[in-house]
Amino acid sequence: MTMFKIRNIFQKKALVLMYHKISEPETDPWELAVSEKNFEAHLEVLKRKYTVIGIDELAEGLKSKKLHKNVIAITFDDGYLNNFTTARPLLEQYGVPATFFITDSNLTGQQPFWWDELEQIIIHSERLPQRLSLKINSENIEFDLNGESELTDTIKRNHVGFVAYEPPTVRADIYFKLWQLMSPLLKNEQDALLKQIREWPIDKNDDLAIEKCMSLQQLKNLAENNLFTIGAHTKSHPALSYHPKKIQLEEISANKLFLETELNREIKYFAYPSGNFNEETIESLKELRFDAAFTTNPLPAKAKTDVFKINRFQVNNWGKEKFESKLKQWFKL
Repeated sequence: MTMFKIRNIFQKKALVLMYHKISEPETDPWELAVSEKNFEAHLEVLKRKYTVIGIDELAEGLKSKKLHKNVIAITFDDGYLNNFTTARPLLEQYGVPATFFITDSNLTGQQPFWWDELEQIIIHSERLPQRLSLKINSENIEFDLNGESELTDTIKRNHVGFVAYEPPTVRADIYFKLWQLMSPLLKNEQDALLKQIREWPIDKNDDLAIEKCMSLQQLKNLAENNLFTIGAHTKSHPALSYHPKKIQLEEISANKLFLETELNREIKYFAYPSGNFNEETIESLKELRFDAAFTTNPLPAKAKTDVFKINRFQVNNWGKEKFESKLKQWFKL
């Protein structure tokens, strides 16, 4: 009997699913996008075969060590416009709860995130100079396009389905190197570099197909539905562990205050931007009285899971059968 009880405890797991974009971009180097068709297929599977719970129920289950068996929670990171225009209606249609972790500095003017604008310029500009020069703290960094100044059909074909860490072209390699260079920086430093990078395209295009963030009013409309929970995701999406605790506290507290003021509700949950955090980040969250925080570590949540290190699985653009297969695999971990 004792062995049965122990075994039954370990069977009680939750999967926390992480989405970012519900869209079909031309390229998707971080595999963040899921098409509308596939997202609806995911919701059909979840509604038919699983119990989808809200984040409050998940956090309470982890805190009390009374997690229900094989439950699933859905989260979205960043605050893309398509979360409001495409994901929201489908979630409402299927009656499925979800949590949206919002970075607020991009809400004003629905500004794109720096990594999306960088991708559009480097990967999709029709013509770039043969040599690209970037000035950082009085130091010049140069890149050579090595024959890829013109965006040919061959280069475009090579970019289809590429992932950032396996660059198939010189352009993709430069994009990844710039992303690595910019990712640890604070927003003002990233903005300064982007200002230089915007000058690179030979044929300027002010109507770039860059995915935008939702507006503040759209966020407020989203928050009005009791199906949805709003969580914090820092003010400007820095890689937190690269910065001292003072900066981390400022980024997290400013985000929390903004969301609580604008939405007139307590913000209790946090997602680490890009899954990046350290012990000082957790200390900051506890000082700011958050109840739980979410990583990008692909493992199930169990009764013994630390509520400030709740794991999540990134969902890719899978059809129904592969999505079902992935859920079964993940529950076995």
